[in-house]
Amino acid sequence: MGDPAIAGAAGVRRAQARVPLLRWTFGLINRIVMVGDFGVILATSLAPFAFGFGTKLMAAQNLLLACIEAAAFVSTLKASRSYRVENYEARFAGVVDLIPGLICAWTVGSIYFAVFEGHLWTAKVIWYWHLPQLAGLVVARLGARLLARRVIRQGCFRRNVVIIGANPAGEAVVSKLLATSQPRQYNVVGIFADILDARQTGTVLGRPILGDIKQVGRLADRMMIDLVIVALPLTQALERVAVMEELQWMATDVVIPMEEIRVAPISAKLASIAGVATLQIYHRPLRGSQAVFKIVEDYVVAAIMLLLLSPLMLLIALLIRVDSKGPVLFHQERIGFNNRPFQILKFRTMTVDPSDDGSVGTQFRDDPRITRVGRFLRRLSLDELPQILNVLRGDMSVVGPRPYVENMLVGTETFRSSVNNYAFRYRLKPGITGLAQASGMRSNALRSIGNARRSIELDLEYIGNWSIWLDFKIMLRTVLVAMSGPEVF
Repeated sequence: MGDPAIAGAAGVRRAQARVPLLRWTFGLINRIVMVGDFGVILATSLAPFAFGFGTKLMAAQNLLLACIEAAAFVSTLKASRSYRVENYEARFAGVVDLIPGLICAWTVGSIYFAVFEGHLWTAKVIWYWHLPQLAGLVVARLGARLLARRVIRQGCFRRNVVIIGANPAGEAVVSKLLATSQPRQYNVVGIFADILDARQTGTVLGRPILGDIKQVGRLADRMMIDLVIVALPLTQALERVAVMEELQWMATDVVIPMEEIRVAPISAKLASIAGVATLQIYHRPLRGSQAVFKIVEDYVVAAIMLLLLSPLMLLIALLIRVDSKGPVLFHQERIGFNNRPFQILKFRTMTVDPSDDGSVGTQFRDDPRITRVGRFLRRLSLDELPQILNVLRGDMSVVGPRPYVENMLVGTETFRSSVNNYAFRYRLKPGITGLAQASGMRSNALRSIGNARRSIELDLEYIGNWSIWLDFKIMLRTVLVAMSGPEVF
């Protein structure tokens, strides 16, 4: 099996534009509006109580009522599918959508009042409570309309599309994407020939063919690619497989048009792209609000870690300086998100060797290159602490796949050529720790092909099942493994 790492980036290390992890989506806008609705109801419900107006409810009862009404309102709008960007754009639809939610919320509120105060609504409750809610939600909807129109006007929802297949199937897809109603959603940024047609030139519906599949990586170096459509007929099944291997590393959606596919696998995900039925092979991880949560988690956790661990890091730096000659920090190029290189930071735990390219890790505990302080740091994984700075710089996450050097060896073979799906790890930012490390695979992944495959399986399991709760479980397990596990060498 050929090397799945993306061609076009290998051997070419240059200044590259940073591809953002966060991407505007319809779902992200909807969640922003949803959170805004909840906040408006909460604020307008608590404000009268805070200023001494309204009801005789106790503080805890007032807070509970506010939360119940907010939850009832949001749940009603979700059930009626009112959280839709096209509704916010419309002049009146967004405001009209508020009515069912308010009816449900106020009905629940009236029952609550009947239980705790012995009556339904009073003029004071309506004046100080419900009217501010209505006014706040209308203002919020106007803000949602402005936000949606601005984001759409700036093209933030437009998905950059690459089409692989300069053939009739590819031409049909391009035609659909260039239709009058589609440019608002899709931007065709490149058409590429498949591997067999590597020398093919010309245009498809006026759009130039930019090369073969191996040139897609060069385009991805310059811009974010949101969607890759592999428009190859069933007669080129082997070429499809090869194309999929070349695209493993890209944090993007990859689909195949289904005109020739009569029955899709039960587990497959179907997607409609400009009216074309497609089978989704890969999907971009951490969409919309998930990316927001991940980014916030990274910066908050990293900032807290830096604040709490700064004294320890300064002490470690002093010990390294006293123990052996050389710099305190160890810099090395690693491969990160979207196959992009970055300089990782670690505390130096070995003697300086300019000839060491990092492709061969330490193979035994008594490796003479490990310093006295370095042995202690490795045992507790304290040498990884400077990577907090990598997180704050945006190169890494607190939790993610472990970053390796490009030519890392497992035995006599490179890691990525020895293990299937290795390049999938580049679809997320690498992490200071990860599911593999928390499972005791920090250095063991390089001891054998079996361990290497297991570590990749754990990385893929993490990518496919990401959640904030999973991240915090991994952080806790990492601490426990570091404190009780064997020495890392």
